[in-house]
Amino acid sequence: MFTSGCSGAVNITSLVYEQSSHMLVCTSSGRPATSVTWTKNGGPLSKADQTMFRQSQLVVDSLDSVYENRLDLLNKSSSHSGSYTCTIANDGGGEATATLEVEGQ
Repeated sequence: MFTSGCSGAVNITSLVYEQSSHMLVCTSSGRPATSVTWTKNGGPLSKADQTMFRQSQLVVDSLDSVYENRLDLLNKSSSHSGSYTCTIANDGGGEATATLEVEGQ
């Protein structure tokens, strides 16, 4: 299940779980540049969650920047089950969130 909400000058266009690569991908856009926070079950990710975050800026133009925010779930495990939330924010006061449920492996 994917749910999303946004305000201001940022937007989350998709949040998907790529099961074959055990990766969550949150695609977002916004201006000014955005920052990303990932949480699991409402709390911060910990080392025990065995994750790795990567952000790529895909498009830059005069109106918007598009980012691909990847959260790799390392060492396939049932401990990765839970509710993952991607929160995008920027210095202009914009914020967007999207949540996705990931079932155990």
